[in-house]
Amino acid sequence: MLKLVQYHSKKNKCRTYFSVQGDFDPNEISSILQLTPSETMRKGDKKKMGKGFYTNSTWIYGYNEDYDADTEIMLSKTLEGLWNKKELLIQIKKSFDDVEFVLMVVPVVRYDESTPTLAPTLEIMKWCVDTGTDMVIDLYVSAPDDCDSDITLEL
Repeated sequence: MLKLVQYHSKKNKCRTYFSVQGDFDPNEISSILQLTPSETMRKGDKKKMGKGFYTNSTWIYGYNEDYDADTEIMLSKTLEGLWNKKELLIQIKKSFDDVEFVLMVVPVVRYDESTPTLAPTLEIMKWCVDTGTDMVIDLYVSAPDDCDSDITLEL
């Protein structure tokens, strides 16, 4: 089902990041991986925007955003500190119940620009398989400059 989303961008852009989601203390993930996250959310904490509380913890690493960027390069930058952490990530999956890893790609594509390449390299796909990481591509299409309202359709 499509839903309307208000959004406008002057150029194609893309955001990538890796996240660990589940029931854990984000500080434990940082300690195990010896990495500083870009952002964390702790289960039970009040949400920054909106009402309610987080129902899971989230540990985000390698947040990367750029205009007209090559997705393959952005994913490689996101994973820079994680390439050699495969065994530790596998250990995290075994140590914590219901932990999920997600490699997120969020392109915002203008209707009048060429579409970005969204295909990851075989090396990135193998790393995802080896670590049990889901890759999610959340694609947005930006509204035209002359559109009365900035509307895109989200799947």
